[in-house]
Amino acid sequence: MRHSNKHITNNHPAWHDPLLHQSFRQIRLLHRHFEHSAAAGRGHLLHDEHRAFGRGAGGAAKGTRDGRHRGQSCSRYSAGVDGVSRHERAKAPPDVRTHMIREDMTMETYHVLLFDIDNTLLDFTAGAMQSMEAIFLEAGLAYTPEMFGVFQTENDKLWARIERGELTIAGLRDVRWQTILACLGLEADGAAMEDAFRIRLHESAVPVAGAREMLEHLHGKYRLCAASNGPYAQQVNRLRRAGMYDFFETLFISGQIGAEKPSTVFFDRCMEHLPGVRPEQCLMIGDSLTADIAGGRAAGMHTCWFDPDDRGSAMPPQADLRITRLEQLTDILL
Repeated sequence: MRHSNKHITNNHPAWHDPLLHQSFRQIRLLHRHFEHSAAAGRGHLLHDEHRAFGRGAGGAAKGTRDGRHRGQSCSRYSAGVDGVSRHERAKAPPDVRTHMIREDMTMETYHVLLFDIDNTLLDFTAGAMQSMEAIFLEAGLAYTPEMFGVFQTENDKLWARIERGELTIAGLRDVRWQTILACLGLEADGAAMEDAFRIRLHESAVPVAGAREMLEHLHGKYRLCAASNGPYAQQVNRLRRAGMYDFFETLFISGQIGAEKPSTVFFDRCMEHLPGVRPEQCLMIGDSLTADIAGGRAAGMHTCWFDPDDRGSAMPPQADLRITRLEQLTDILL
């Protein structure tokens, strides 16, 4: 893990006045809402949006236990300002998407944001597809794009086993490509293909849309950490190649800390390297409902589910936030 002796602080002029900071954020968000509403042919303000960002019907803001400002409880699954309520969602243009905030959640002043890497910041799917095609050609095997669906299905099963503690990342080498090749009815050295696949993946750095811009906006305002399952050197190299490495204060990678998400051991070791920070002052952001959301919640953190495929018609029980685009997180936190 990489550590910095430099304490990252928020230099925004409103940061030291939490109430003013909250008010500025509401103004910006409401302004964005009216812009989107006009584009969609709607001139009204959704009722729930007032409460989604810290003001309930009574209007007064509450204080936290540690004296920091936090808003009143948000309304049930409030729509984000760049979206519409769920019953209006089907009528909205395709580019108008919602983010959701849990009913009983209050807007915390988070100190630390922990980001998953694969399919949250970096597009693992795109990298894996390119790597699979390359290693098939190297092995003299015929490749068709339809084969990647088999990879996805079997790879997801194996990672589910890792998340349940039934398999380690090191053990993945002995089973992944043997399983995939068997499903495709092909014969080759699965372990050698795994080694070749990892070499290719090591160099893959396809950013998820908006990831670098989001990190740039949040950097210096929050302490940013990566929290990822995977080989340490591989994840570090991919972040470097994507131009994201320098945004992070610390990298928590399972290959180095010796535990995988969603294990509480993984998150406990993260907290050991964040002295003075409580779990409830952390927000875990990721695409996996098990590794990131369930794991973060079990560790006492707040959680944000990144759902780029818009799979969730309702808020998952262990998620505090749900976003479909990464820039929505900036809207919520700044």
